[in-house]
Amino acid sequence: TWDFICNFIGTTINAIASVIEAGLSIIDGIINNITPNPASNNISVSYMLSENIPTAMIQIRNNLGIVLNSIIVTNNQTEIGINIASFAKGQYAISLVTINGELIDSDILVIQ
Repeated sequence: TWDFICNFIGTTINAIASVIEAGLSIIDGIINNITPNPASNNISVSYMLSENIPTAMIQIRNNLGIVLNSIIVTNNQTEIGINIASFAKGQYAISLVTINGELIDSDILVIQ
């Protein structure tokens, strides 16, 4: 669990550093909220994408970084429901990524 948190924080810091290094002033998107959290059956992921990112993906990754589920989302939506009933208990990363796989934002989900 501690390794997962450290990896998650490291990935987030690297993503922020990449944005700063590239000199980008426009935020591509953000995960606003994951509810409920902790969860066991279904979650709702509230997000925003900028106009310059028409489509992206919400990904669920396990503590090894393996993508378990990937759902295409668009910038004219702001929320998506995901069934997580088949996932084992534990911590997962919910990531908003571009179609090219670049990280936009990430948050932690606890499944119980």
